[in-house]
Amino acid sequence: MNCDELFRFEEIEGGFALAEYRQKDNKKITKFEIPAEYKGLPVVAIAPNAFECAEYLTEVKIPETVVQIGRSAFNEATRIKRINIPKKLKEIADYAFRNLFELKRLEIPEGIVKIGKFALKNSSLKTVVLPKSLEVLDNGAFEDCIYLENVVFNSAPRLGRQVFRRCSFLPADVTVMGLVDSCDITRPLETENFNWMFKYPEINEFKRRDVFELAVKNNCFRNVDLTIVFNYIINSGYWDYFEIAARYGMLESAGAEVLNKVVEYSAQHGKTELTAYLLELKKRKFGFDGDDKFEL
Repeated sequence: MNCDELFRFEEIEGGFALAEYRQKDNKKITKFEIPAEYKGLPVVAIAPNAFECAEYLTEVKIPETVVQIGRSAFNEATRIKRINIPKKLKEIADYAFRNLFELKRLEIPEGIVKIGKFALKNSSLKTVVLPKSLEVLDNGAFEDCIYLENVVFNSAPRLGRQVFRRCSFLPADVTVMGLVDSCDITRPLETENFNWMFKYPEINEFKRRDVFELAVKNNCFRNVDLTIVFNYIINSGYWDYFEIAARYGMLESAGAEVLNKVVEYSAQHGKTELTAYLLELKKRKFGFDGDDKFEL
């Protein structure tokens, strides 16, 4: 099959763009190398949606002449296991490699300045090494990468929202980075991002506790109404989180109603140290009414 049967090209400034892969429904074609030249000129771009939904492809080699890969270029090419990013590329566009379910390894070369929205969502990557050149990691870039265990940062890029949403195997510090939309995990959480901690049941419970403790330790809740936080903990049944809150002084701002509920729980469950701390805190803030059955 010749080049024109496989691809449609369009001439652009600097050479040609691969505008369309013509054999998306051909089950017999599973791998190929994109030509570096067409009609004597370099292939410098892959157009938006060029390979979208090419579900039978498993391996694609992109020539180093390519300096631009468009939005959704390989989106939903679900069986791709191997693909390369050319070294002259500056940006991985929005949705460029979204829903490549079989993609387990990908080298992101130096020179990449931006990874776009949902660019690698739903891949099977386990480790990602981000280049020093990276400046922007946009919204949901690695969302639903459920096998992702390790992200290596070599710079401090600006993070978009929910970059690592539902990446349940990532360590707590990377998860908090995603929640505060920054590599600086001392930044404050927004209320909606705080809710994210408790919303998704697929987050391992021990991981969730680590994330909460790291957020408390770094004062990430300073822009959140703590009454909302405390009531969320109570309503979700994460009572042990109050031990973390007590350890870092977070309960100093708790109201009487919250303190009463936590005192009752801690006393009933034999948490003597926490109960004593809470009673002292309650007395200092509100005084006892003389009928407090937990007064020591």
